[in-house]
Amino acid sequence: MAADSRGVLLHSRNAKLLVTLKVSERKWYAGALVKETGLSYVYVSRLLSIFSRDGLVEVRREGRIRRVTLTENGARAAQLLDELASRLSALEKK
Repeated sequence: MAADSRGVLLHSRNAKLLVTLKVSERKWYAGALVKETGLSYVYVSRLLSIFSRDGLVEVRREGRIRRVTLTENGARAAQLLDELASRLSALEKK
């Protein structure tokens, strides 16, 4: 059975990738995401394929480089994940 975004996003490191893409003033490429998240290139590439298939990101080729942007649904999911992480962090501090 192929993985889908719902199951994949339940892992914090996977959610971190989507939330990282929220920084819209930056151009994101797979290599930059690897550096920012600390995940391997193969892992990031696999996640981007899943997210792209499920309509959360758009991947465009610019020469040999793949530029990654959030779709509207991806931006909403990233916002919700970011808010959830903040709330969980606040609960841990109590």
